Amino acid sequence: MKKFATFALCSCMSLALSSCDTKKEEPKESPTIKVLFIGNSFALDTIEYLPSIALNAGKEEVKFASLYVPGCSINKHYDNAINNKATYEYYTNIGEGWKSVKNMSIRSALQSEEWDYVTIQHGTADGSRYADINSYVNLENLIKYVKENAIGTPKIVFNMTWVGEVNSHEELKNVYNNDTITYYNAIASLTKDHISKTKGLDIISPTGTAIQNARTADIGLLTSDGYHLSLTTGRYTAALTFYKALTNFDLKYITWGPADMDYDLRKYCVEAATNAIANPFEITNSTIK
Repeated sequence: MKKFATFALCSCMSLALSSCDTKKEEPKESPTIKVLFIGNSFALDTIEYLPSIALNAGKEEVKFASLYVPGCSINKHYDNAINNKATYEYYTNIGEGWKSVKNMSIRSALQSEEWDYVTIQHGTADGSRYADINSYVNLENLIKYVKENAIGTPKIVFNMTWVGEVNSHEELKNVYNNDTITYYNAIASLTKDHISKTKGLDIISPTGTAIQNARTADIGLLTSDGYHLSLTTGRYTAALTFYKALTNFDLKYITWGPADMDYDLRKYCVEAATNAIANPFEITNSTIK
């Protein structure tokens, strides 16, 4: 069984040859980052602040994009892909704000850029469930489609979703009796024991764990309507987690935050994201006093 990493692995160290000796050089961080989400509204929640965070972390060129259909599940994404359906609204940001166009297909988005990462985000609009293994039967097929149609060889990322508030999801209400911790544990276990073993998957962002971690800090609701993330703490925590999952950047050096968030609040988000990367499938309580 392969060892699965929740963050991007550094490339092998290169050898620099000189006339005197041979020495190892540290791998150089790429000055660019290009990420495409095949997603839904939860992808938009996660991606909102990523351009600002990446630029603040030192990237010189960024491009983040998301293919959006409300609630779109993996099975629906795969159907859209193989039938080349241009049903997505396509959001892009190169560090200058979000723009969107309609009627984009997965194939067209994949071939519009040489992406470093392509991210898959699950949804439930067609009756799929977050914690039901049967809802992920086409995950490997979708990954294969991405690899066959993308320019270059992007790493494939799975964005682990979060648990909403009580009564926010049919699965939470009907299967888990509104027990949010049991529901989180089911999502985490499925992600760890099954999704992480999917052929072709390179990275998991434990975004759902970070949101659960942040809830232990008692910093108020992290959702805006019960299941979409709040415009400040929720989205900021998600973006920090995702960025660290891809780059392993030390989040204590991120100085950017949403305009209406003060430093004392942002440090809880940094803590939650950092702890999620360290322990991706279990809740870590906040220790900030």
